[in-house]
Amino acid sequence: MGEAVLAAAAGAERARRAGAALGRRAAGAAAAAAGLALAAAALSAVALHNGFPLVYSDTGTYLESARVLQPNPDRPIVYGLVARAVALGRWPWLVVAAQALLLAALLRAAFRAAGAPRPGAWAALAALGLAALTSAGVTAGHLLPDVLAPGALLSLALLLGERAGPAARAGAWGVVALAVASHASLLPIGALVCAGALAVSLRRAPGRLARAGRVAVAALAVAAGAAGLAALNHHLGAGLTLVPASPVFLAGRMAETGLLHEVLAARCPQAGWRLCRWRARVPHDIDRFVWRPDSPFYRIGGFSPAGIAECRSIVRASLSEPRWLARHAADAVRGGAEQLVRFDLRWVDSAEAAGGWSHEMLARSFPAQLAAYDAGRQRRGTLDLGGLERAERASVGLGALAAAALLLRRPRDRRGADARALAAVLLAGVVANAAVCGALSSPNGRYQSRVAFLVPLAALLLAAARAGRSGEEAPWPRTP
Repeated sequence: MGEAVLAAAAGAERARRAGAALGRRAAGAAAAAAGLALAAAALSAVALHNGFPLVYSDTGTYLESARVLQPNPDRPIVYGLVARAVALGRWPWLVVAAQALLLAALLRAAFRAAGAPRPGAWAALAALGLAALTSAGVTAGHLLPDVLAPGALLSLALLLGERAGPAARAGAWGVVALAVASHASLLPIGALVCAGALAVSLRRAPGRLARAGRVAVAALAVAAGAAGLAALNHHLGAGLTLVPASPVFLAGRMAETGLLHEVLAARCPQAGWRLCRWRARVPHDIDRFVWRPDSPFYRIGGFSPAGIAECRSIVRASLSEPRWLARHAADAVRGGAEQLVRFDLRWVDSAEAAGGWSHEMLARSFPAQLAAYDAGRQRRGTLDLGGLERAERASVGLGALAAAALLLRRPRDRRGADARALAAVLLAGVVANAAVCGALSSPNGRYQSRVAFLVPLAALLLAAARAGRSGEEAPWPRTP
């Protein structure tokens, strides 16, 4: 009888402990979900304030190519396909929600990998601060693949670090592949980050093989994204290619720097290029060269195969002589330096952002949402982001100083080293973004504003790691 009572008591105690553990896990899951929801809401605030997801002239191209299942020569089709699928063909707000949740989840994974004592709390607070003081909310709120630029850099940081778990690594791998397949600039940016990580990983003998293996996994994600885009283009009849019109933008960049005029002067008319006939009218502006209907580019066929082929021939010729190679290099350095410090938000409320092309394409893809789009502040020209732009300049400047100061301090343990690696990858990615965009296109506030918030985020990751080492407990429920 006594043994039965003892067995029953032991069983009751085990049940109590199991119930308590289950309750703690449920509370932790609820806290994690609440933190993600709060972070996502903060990152959606600019779009919510606008009254409609933010759009840009490129938005129409992405949506239309996906609607007709026809790759456009100047933009990958992948983002448009994903956006239409997420929106269920009718609710573009679902795209903003998905983008905000993606960034929120990556923020949480980054703080966990940095060793923050409460990664969910740190991520939620970081999202609130970044949304209020930087362009993070502008990036998340746009119907553009720009959100995948910081997403890819955060994911590369997780893949190249040691602390991310299997689920986080798998998700990060998929984000990198999707990002590279969605925007042409992210292939060279990802390749630069991986090349830099490999060079650093081979400098120290201890753990060299493991570090090189992580770089290989990250590089494989970059390659998979490129291969997937090429395969999709081939399947849709556009050929085994990535972005066919890439030479057009390179030629436009040469027009802006004056190198195109120099090459045409040296090689015309012997080269047989049709552009030779119009060389006196080639503008010194990439947008006018590529997009204006009266540009000489459209006299030679525009985005037709013939026009693209001629631009490719001119670009190849510019790589054939040392003097022009030196000019390319100098222009790339100058453009990258200018792009690094140019992250204004004036492009968001420009006439180009909410112009006729976007209106027409949104009417085709989301006809039921057109009235909401027309009523939005961006469409009416009343979306004033001047205060946010000024706040971001201060945040990025202070974040850069804080990150530099924390990086210069030698880490006292493994947790500090992991946070340093994460921050270093993010800062290197910001520089790589500027270098690629400044070299291959004209410096534009849009290109750097999409990743500028990663600078103060790097400082926050380093600070979170130090908070974890101090053993101080944050007043938030523990998240799993």
